[in-house]
Amino acid sequence: YVLEQLSLNVGENTLVFKYRPNQSKSVTISLLLGGLGESVNCQFIKAESETLQQGGLTELVNDYEIISRLDKDGHDYSFEEPSINCSKSGNSSTLEVINPYVSSDEGNNIWRLGMFINTNIYLEEGKEYIVSFNVERENVNECEVSLQNNQFDERKFHTCYVNNQETLNQYQISIIPTSENVGRLWLYIQSGNASNTITISNLSVKTELDPIKVETFNLTDFVNYNDGYNCSLETFEGGFKYYIESFADVDYMQKVVSPTFKINESGNNFVITFKAKASKNIELVFASPVADGWDPTWVWSKITLSQEESIYSFVGGNQVGENGNQFVWQFGSTSNMKYSNVEIEISDIKISYKNREYDGE
Repeated sequence: YVLEQLSLNVGENTLVFKYRPNQSKSVTISLLLGGLGESVNCQFIKAESETLQQGGLTELVNDYEIISRLDKDGHDYSFEEPSINCSKSGNSSTLEVINPYVSSDEGNNIWRLGMFINTNIYLEEGKEYIVSFNVERENVNECEVSLQNNQFDERKFHTCYVNNQETLNQYQISIIPTSENVGRLWLYIQSGNASNTITISNLSVKTELDPIKVETFNLTDFVNYNDGYNCSLETFEGGFKYYIESFADVDYMQKVVSPTFKINESGNNFVITFKAKASKNIELVFASPVADGWDPTWVWSKITLSQEESIYSFVGGNQVGENGNQFVWQFGSTSNMKYSNVEIEISDIKISYKNREYDGE
């Protein structure tokens, strides 16, 4: 914990302090301004951290996640339905195609059965990364390993076509992401047309790192858009209070918009929750547009807020990916126009990874 008395001057200021974290991976910076003695207007726009790290060519792989893919809905099969098994042991991941994808549909269906590897490594634009791994096949049937920037709606960095008769193949690929394919590194191993047992091992991602790691965080807040209607917004950690004197008749004419954020993977892998209550039972449209537009929209739902605090939960659609996203709460409504001087509180806003056992597919 650090407590320092720093000076604020009129105009732009840069406040610098040293902090040595304990066991916690997250850090909260609190600015205590109660001693200023008079009314002031302060806006904090950016936070930047500098930390020592291992420099030079450095290994980035820490741990990774495997996700199976079995796409079989809506197709005719000439015999037994396809099936696969995915497993992970140490630094090895194995895809076993038990029954291959054989369908009366025309075309190459190799992509319908496979295994995703999410490295959780974000590849920066213009920086070179050296990716290496081994591919071992028991049945020596062809397969593909794609290096891509997302699970779905992906842009590929490179694809390895494994079709020789060697059981063990070693690969080393150099990647320099561009503005078009920048994103997190995913591997997709696909072998949908043939029985196979494919093991990916010794996965490595290396890049040149500076000895000092610099991270910049742009600080933004919820924004009140109200088209001239009398509304006031008070924000706090994880939520906001919204005071509406009179309601507009159109939803988007009275809304609160969150800061822009990014998430990895397809949007339907996540669940959005928040707590909400209002001094009157009012209508609310909750939505999450993607990349500053409404086509596509990750979430759109019309709900009714009650005076008792409740938890609201939404499963995202399959959009999002590496786009810029926002949460939007829209309050304009003809049914709300009968109310005045309404206080609304939204709190505990969370984006959680879906637990398929409890949240379903």
